[in-house]
Amino acid sequence: MLVQNVAGLALGIGAVALAALAWQAVSSTREVAERDLARSLDQSVERLRILIDAAEMTVDSAERAARTLAVTADTLRPALENSLAAFEQRPELSYLSIALPQNGEYGNLERTADGRVLLWLHPGTRSEDRVTRNFILTENGFAAHDQHAANGYDPRERPFYLEALAEPAQGRWIPAYQWIVHNGDSGPLWGLSYVKALRDRDGQLLCVLDADFDLPALNRFLAAIATSQTVRLQIVELGPIPRLIGDPLIQGAPLPVPDEFAPLIDFQGKTTVTRLESQNGDYWAAANRLELAGGLTWVVIATHKASLIEEPLRTQLYQVACLGLLMAIGLTLISARMARRLSRPLAELERSVARAGQAGTPNALVIAPASNHFRETQRLGEALNHMAMAVRQREEQLAVQNVELLEAKEQQVASLALKGAIFDSTDVAVISLDQDLVVIEWNAAAERLFGLDREQVLEQPARQAIAAPDGPAHWDEMLATKDAGMFRLAGAHHAFDAELRALTVNQHGRPIHTLFINDISARRIAERRLQQERDYVDAVLNSLPGVFYHYDENVRLVRWNRNLERIAGYTAQELAGADPMMFYADEEKARVASGIREVFEKGECAVEADYLLKDGRRIPYLFTGVRFEYGGQRGFVGVGYDIAERKRAETALRESLARFHAAARATRDAVWEWDLVTDDFWVSDNVQTLFGYSAKDISTVSAWERHIHPDDLERVSTHIRAVIAEGGQTWEDEYRFRRLDGSYADVRDCGIVLRDVAGRDVRMVGATQDITERKQAEARIRRLAMHDDLTGLPNRNLIQDRIAQAISHARRSGSLLAVLYLDLDRFKVVNDGYGHLFGDAVLKAAGERLQQLVRESDTVGRLGGDEFLILLADLRQHTDAEAIARKIIDGLDRPIIVQGRNIHLSGSIGVSVFPCDGETAEALIEHADMAMYRAKELGRNTCQFFTHEMSKETQRRVDLETRLRNAAAAEQLRLVYQPKVNLQDGRITGCEALLRWQHPELGAVSPGHFIPIAEDSGLIVPIGDWVLRTACAQARAWLDAGLPPSSVAVNISVRQFLQQDVVAWVKRTLQETGLPPAWLELEITESLIAQDIENVTDTIDRLKDIGVKLSIDDFGTGYSSLNYLKRFRVDTLKIDQSFVHNMLTQTEDETIVRAVIALAHNLKFKVIAEGVETSEHCHLLREHGCDEIQGYYFSMPLSAEEFAALLRSGRRLEMGPRD
Repeated sequence: MLVQNVAGLALGIGAVALAALAWQAVSSTREVAERDLARSLDQSVERLRILIDAAEMTVDSAERAARTLAVTADTLRPALENSLAAFEQRPELSYLSIALPQNGEYGNLERTADGRVLLWLHPGTRSEDRVTRNFILTENGFAAHDQHAANGYDPRERPFYLEALAEPAQGRWIPAYQWIVHNGDSGPLWGLSYVKALRDRDGQLLCVLDADFDLPALNRFLAAIATSQTVRLQIVELGPIPRLIGDPLIQGAPLPVPDEFAPLIDFQGKTTVTRLESQNGDYWAAANRLELAGGLTWVVIATHKASLIEEPLRTQLYQVACLGLLMAIGLTLISARMARRLSRPLAELERSVARAGQAGTPNALVIAPASNHFRETQRLGEALNHMAMAVRQREEQLAVQNVELLEAKEQQVASLALKGAIFDSTDVAVISLDQDLVVIEWNAAAERLFGLDREQVLEQPARQAIAAPDGPAHWDEMLATKDAGMFRLAGAHHAFDAELRALTVNQHGRPIHTLFINDISARRIAERRLQQERDYVDAVLNSLPGVFYHYDENVRLVRWNRNLERIAGYTAQELAGADPMMFYADEEKARVASGIREVFEKGECAVEADYLLKDGRRIPYLFTGVRFEYGGQRGFVGVGYDIAERKRAETALRESLARFHAAARATRDAVWEWDLVTDDFWVSDNVQTLFGYSAKDISTVSAWERHIHPDDLERVSTHIRAVIAEGGQTWEDEYRFRRLDGSYADVRDCGIVLRDVAGRDVRMVGATQDITERKQAEARIRRLAMHDDLTGLPNRNLIQDRIAQAISHARRSGSLLAVLYLDLDRFKVVNDGYGHLFGDAVLKAAGERLQQLVRESDTVGRLGGDEFLILLADLRQHTDAEAIARKIIDGLDRPIIVQGRNIHLSGSIGVSVFPCDGETAEALIEHADMAMYRAKELGRNTCQFFTHEMSKETQRRVDLETRLRNAAAAEQLRLVYQPKVNLQDGRITGCEALLRWQHPELGAVSPGHFIPIAEDSGLIVPIGDWVLRTACAQARAWLDAGLPPSSVAVNISVRQFLQQDVVAWVKRTLQETGLPPAWLELEITESLIAQDIENVTDTIDRLKDIGVKLSIDDFGTGYSSLNYLKRFRVDTLKIDQSFVHNMLTQTEDETIVRAVIALAHNLKFKVIAEGVETSEHCHLLREHGCDEIQGYYFSMPLSAEEFAALLRSGRRLEMGPRD
């Protein structure tokens, strides 16, 4: 029984000890968690209150700026700029706005997500300028950034404006609401606003002020002020329907309040802590009520997951339960054996336990056996010792946990230090005092402002750190300043004007005072300077002899001087916002309105009108206006002057001058009058007819003299003043006078001096006559005698004279001179093709080009037609003349633009040199002419020096041209036909008609000799007509004879193509000969293409439309552009025989042939190679993809009969083996 009792007793003792330890651990840990969560919430609420106070202080700062400037639409931007410093010191704020009541003008400062600061100006509803402007903050202030059409936004309809009007005196916080979406916003935003209605002394509304931060900005701030990452801060806005406005999940609109928050919303008192259950897990929550200005209440909630608090509790309970269980089992096992032997041992054991209990720590519980006969007692002592050791181990574990809790506490302190650093980053001095006004918080801004480190003032009375310049600070007044108050305080270096706000909160039952102090000395200085400037401007405006006015962009009077009130007779109240039309009679309003439009459009204006006074009187006034823009607002300012006296004087003057002006109008000359006393100058209206100036443009002698040619001015001025000074009666002179268009007129001017009875010079009257036409006629006569009338270049007479002078100089100096005779190649083709007027323009352009290519000392003259003569003097050797001639040829090779057309010319130049080629001007010109003809025979576009053999060559050329004129009539011309062969199958595809001349005396004349002569002489046109007709008739005859169809190719010269209507000529010839157009192929050269791209393209298109084939002959040797080539509707490119002949020996020519073939095929052209003479040519051309060949390898040119026989034979090309 004793054993059972002892065992039961031991088990009961263990259970009680276990329960006591568990209860103590749970109670202690829970209290710590609740206290820490409540303290964390109090600190966060304190930071949140600082944010609220910052917004209210910013509005107070804007209120002072608005009152100082008497804010209107004109001063809206300056008011915002003066509030910039306060806005920049509160980085959490999103907007600071000012809205005006009259027309809804609205301006605001905005802080963007990337930290930029913008200033917006929105037009009012009655503004004509419906443009919203914004400005961006730079180092130099606000600069224009962007503008766009206004979206009709009226702030007077928005909640912040309406709520502000509901609070008559103080600012208030309003419930969160949805903002208007502006340009650049990604979507609708919700935000919070502190609003305040600003009124004047009479209670009239001046503006509404508004400081905002959007909900995302609020939530970023909540995340920043949380004391640890495991604590989540939320805000519930109380109202008819509570809303969750602060939460990390909110990016737009507020969220519904979770149901489990009901106990936190309905609690009574300052702070509550409770455990909540939700679907997302249980958590501990602390709530604190925050009362805002205007009656709005927030519940600030700090939550912490329950698992993070209770998990350590569960671990402790489990460990204690295990320990107690072990203790109970141990006691139960030993109780049976110890029951009968515990009398004395138990007493001894009792005394040992008592001693251990007196020691105060389980470490003293060491039980020694009472005797060797009481082993149970000994074991029980040992068990108790083991229990003591277990307790000691548990204490050690609790000590470790305590260390961990201390480390967590240190992390919390570090987090608070981080928040303190953020707190210290503001430029506003923040000072916290306890109930005894001892400093407990002193941020970095306070250190800078008062010059005292934090360590110097903490735990010290605030009166020692903060004082007024002349004595102690008024602490009662300062602590009672809930709204912004103004105080004069002593700073680190000097006294300063302080904007101060005090905030008192109860923390754990004790009042804590927080002061927010901002140095506004610089702003006060700026405000005083602004007021001084306004006073100065007012003084200047009031000192003006006339009336001053300033109208805004809505044409409403916003500023004026005292003269306007005095003269017009209106009071200041009547003038404020007045319409300008109230000052003018009905008949004047249209002219005044036109002047107002002019000043807004052009920047300035001046209008004369009668000023209508309040008493009905009318005074003539001159009104001026100048447009200006400031702060995004437009308007104009001006001054009006009384001109009644001037009007009377002008009337008298007009009457006195009427008779004189009538006489002046009777003459065509410009009659003038000069007042020698006042220097006034009058000139009749004829001056506008003669020179383009109005009489008002020339109202002084100085104005007249400014238009005299600078080279004549000194002479004329000296002459006229000498006549006056010497007592002369009349003055006469001729000089050049500048017209309004900048040109000069030749004038003859004369006048007489009028003197008073005392002999003093008083006036001078005279007349100016325009003699420009007479002077021009005289100059023209002189010029025509020595210059070409078309180009303005020296003519034959003048250039012969200059050559004679150059010859005399060369004889004296021993130098050389050269005469260049230049003839423009193909000019006759251009002249005949485009007309003589176009040709004249080409000659003028060519003359200008030649003058650019020679030296300044050289002379370029025109002999007539397309022939020019160039004199090169002071040459050292023959090569100097050759170099200049080459430069001229290269310069003419560039296209000349005439009437929008690119004209390609070239020049053939003959050169004669003094003294070897002649001793006189006539001889040098004649020999240069012969050399020029030699250059044309050698292919044109080149130069030749005179040789004595050229005289014979000239005679031979003239003789050949004479014989050629009779060749067609004498049937000396004939055609031969050279076959064209397909390179793939060898069959004959057609032929080319070639012209031959067989003269009875000269024999066979080479086409290279007579074709150029035919081109130059114009004989190519009738000869070409004979060639085309004969070739078409022969082709028709072959078709009629049943021979295999074969096309015939005919060459068309440049002169033929440009001189006549080629399309009509070809159609007529085809109709007369009966040849189908498909069997005629016309060959044109690249040089033809270069003449006139547009005309050539049009002609080619028309020829293709009638069915004629076209090919470009001698491709690669001319001037064609690949850009134009793709526009031509040609069928074939013919590779020039020079490339074909050399392709076997020169890699460059083979490359050109291969490139031409590839180019032609890409453009869908067929390719024919001319001058094919060997089998090797054929093989190589076929390898490169050439389509057809023409040359002696297959056949020489044949007569019509021989070609017909060749067609009948069916012969094909047979290529032998490659060499």
